[in-house]
Amino acid sequence: VETATAATGSIVPANIVSLGYLAAATGIVTEASLRSVIKEKYDDSPHGESNLEALKAGIRLAGKRK
Repeated sequence: VETATAATGSIVPANIVSLGYLAAATGIVTEASLRSVIKEKYDDSPHGESNLEALKAGIRLAGKRK
């Protein structure tokens, strides 16, 4: 939640932070695939950009843990 708030100013995209972390830590899905899905899902939404920022924050967080 702290990472989501720091990256986006909201706790709402905390699930996307977790998804980014999981993807980076396990390699189960690529960042490019997740970015594509987020862009498609939130194409006309004001939440698209904050979700992309949350994804990046989760990936950065995973990198710090290695």
